[in-house]
Amino acid sequence: RALVKPMLQSAWPIALIGLLGALSLNVDVIMLGWFRSAEEIGFYSAGQKVIQVLYTFPAIIASSLLPLSSRLVELKDEVKLRLLTEKGLALVFALALPLAMGGAILAEPIILFLYGQEYVPGAASFQILIATVLVVFPGTVLGNIILAYDKQRKIAWYVAATSISNVVMNLALIPSFGIVGAAIATIVAQFFYNLLVWKFVKKLVPFSIVRHIMKIAFATVVMGAVAFLLSAVDVHILITISVAAASYFAVLALLKERIIVEVREMMRLAKNGSV
Repeated sequence: RALVKPMLQSAWPIALIGLLGALSLNVDVIMLGWFRSAEEIGFYSAGQKVIQVLYTFPAIIASSLLPLSSRLVELKDEVKLRLLTEKGLALVFALALPLAMGGAILAEPIILFLYGQEYVPGAASFQILIATVLVVFPGTVLGNIILAYDKQRKIAWYVAATSISNVVMNLALIPSFGIVGAAIATIVAQFFYNLLVWKFVKKLVPFSIVRHIMKIAFATVVMGAVAFLLSAVDVHILITISVAAASYFAVLALLKERIIVEVREMMRLAKNGSV
C-alpha cells in the first residue's frame, strides 16, 4: 500500500509523455486531412510509416541500456554512467547518421521501390522527415537516462509544449506548403523538444559526444558519396543500399571503430556483476 503513491507519481508523467508523443506523431496527418486532399495524406503517410519503423531501433537499444543506467544511478557511479551515456549515444548515432544521409539521397528510389511511381511525390516530405532520426534516436537514449533518475516529471511539460507548438506550426504551414509544411513542422518540433532533453540530461550527466562520433561521421560521408554516385547511374536501389552499407561498415572497420563491441562489453560486465 505504501508503494502506490510513489508509483503513481512516477508513472503519470510516463503516461502523459506516451499520450502526447502519439499525438505529435499523428497530428500532422490529421491536420493534413483538414486542409489538403486524401492523395497528399497518402503521399505523406507512405514515407512516415517507414520512418516510424526506424524509430524502433533506438527504443531497443535504450531499453537494453536502461537496467545498467539505473544501476549506475543507484550506485552514484557518475564516471561509468557518463561513459555509458556517451557510448550509447555514439551507438544510436552510428545508425542515425547513415540512415539520415542515405534516406535523403535515395528518397525517390526508395519510395518508388516500396510504393510505386504514383507515390513518388511523397519523396520530398520523406527527405525532410528522415532527418528526425538525428534527434529522435539520441533523444530515446537520453529519455531513459531521465527515467533512471526518476526525473520524468520534469520533462513531461516539454512534451506538452512540443505538441502545442507542432499544432501551431502545422496550422501555419500546411495550408500553403502541404506535406512539405507538415514535415517541416514535425522536424522543428522534434528538434526543440530533444534539444531541451539534451540540455536537461547534461545537467545530470555532463557527457560529451563529439569525439565518439568523428569516425562514424566520416564513414557516413563516404557512404553518402557512394550512394549518390550509384543512384546517379541508375543502379537498382537494393544494390545501391547494399553497396553503400558495405562501404560504411568497411570504413568503420578500417578506422577501427569499436562502439558496438564496447557497449556490449559494458553490458556483459554488468550482467556478471562487475559494474
